[in-house]
Amino acid sequence: MKRTLLLLVLLVTSQFSYAITKSEQECITKVVYHEARSLKEKDWLKVANVTYNRSKHFKEYHFGAKSKHLCDIVKSKQYTSKRKLKDKIKEKKRYEEIKKSLLTKNWKTKTNALYFTTRNGRMIYSKEWRG
Repeated sequence: MKRTLLLLVLLVTSQFSYAITKSEQECITKVVYHEARSLKEKDWLKVANVTYNRSKHFKEYHFGAKSKHLCDIVKSKQYTSKRKLKDKIKEKKRYEEIKKSLLTKNWKTKTNALYFTTRNGRMIYSKEWRG
């Protein structure tokens, strides 16, 4: 019984070992909304993953951010949407869709990409940093 309980606790805690704060969740939702709201859900998840990957590799590259906190990563000069983060959300329904998707899907393990760009309505990802 104790072994089963211990295994269950280890399994559950490993799923949440990379938990992010509420403010970080809000920042990631906003950057996905501004960078990829017109694209598909899979692209939302990849944009969130790129942001998360940048926080994991902060010591190596810095990405123009002050710290590895996700909000600092999102507010860095590398995101075209950084000026829009304080803007009012115009498409609230879409914003809520993105927020729900990010809360329910596992976007932290989708890619190892550190870079993304939109071309012709498609997201392009790369593992190479192009700072």
